[in-house]
Amino acid sequence: MGNNSLTGITNASPAYSVFFGDGVFQNNNFTAIPDFLEGIISGILPSYTFENNSFTSLTIDATNSPWVKKINAGCFQNNSLLTTLSFDAANTNHASGFITTQTFFNCNISSITFLATGTGSWDVNTCSSISNFKGNNLSTLPTGLFGTGSVVGQALINYEMFMDNSFSGSLTIPDGVTSISVRAFKNNNLTAVSVAAGTSISSDAFDPGVTITFRP
Repeated sequence: MGNNSLTGITNASPAYSVFFGDGVFQNNNFTAIPDFLEGIISGILPSYTFENNSFTSLTIDATNSPWVKKINAGCFQNNSLLTTLSFDAANTNHASGFITTQTFFNCNISSITFLATGTGSWDVNTCSSISNFKGNNLSTLPTGLFGTGSVVGQALINYEMFMDNSFSGSLTIPDGVTSISVRAFKNNNLTAVSVAAGTSISSDAFDPGVTITFRP
């Protein structure tokens, strides 16, 4: 069903199981995840499912696609109208890799929020692999993703995770981040970064000239 002008599929929640491969709805005009995909018993959105569509925002919570447990590689990449992401673990204990390789690459995202309002939780490796949010319009880190204080969260800023975004000036990395990978913030406009003592920072994580300060 790729390379058409589909805007959605309307039907009741399924009483059956759904199985399909990668890229099924590529290059269409979807603005929301169709209800019938609730029938995907694995809870995994396959790779490139909604690549190059017309999403402007995406919410996954207790009432919006709560069945989604993982979003595979490139699933929403090249959605040029997509500006806002909101995820709430609700009552689901998400495993490692909820977001994977280039899941939201080359969109226009400026706001990302992770919540846990129910009994569920996010994993310390919620975003796995590489280039998760590369090529967007982020100027601040995703709210609620990284651990701080007693709150457990993502511990690693992955390879090229925030490359080619809109970070500028000074940036404080939360205490829960233990490692920042290669090219994590390349091609931004940062001038200074503050990290917790003991944080491992790979070579080329930031652009040349960025001042890095280790907090006690």
